[in-house]
Amino acid sequence: MPKARRSRYSKQWRQGSAWWGTAVGGTPALLAEGRVGRLVPPGDPRALATAILELLRDEPARRRLAEAGRQEVLAKYSNETMVRRYEREYGQPEQPPARPSRSSGRRVTVGRP
Repeated sequence: MPKARRSRYSKQWRQGSAWWGTAVGGTPALLAEGRVGRLVPPGDPRALATAILELLRDEPARRRLAEAGRQEVLAKYSNETMVRRYEREYGQPEQPPARPSRSSGRRVTVGRP
């Protein structure tokens, strides 16, 4: 799934929107095989129209799908989750050298004595 499409879905899910899409490419995985959005067969405009109308008419279902999508985004793409993934992939970042405390009252000069 292209990052731009994943970002678009995740942004809308965080805002509480329900999604539908065609069952091609990475869309089924992104919509968790229908658990967080409606999937329709490719090339079937009638099925797409039906899915859209069902979501427009069924507010509880729309809210359930939107909340399921929001929870999926929070679980997979929150800042904490992404940091853990980067740390797992690349290791812990090196710690920068300690800076002198400003409360010590000592003045540090660089350059001329």
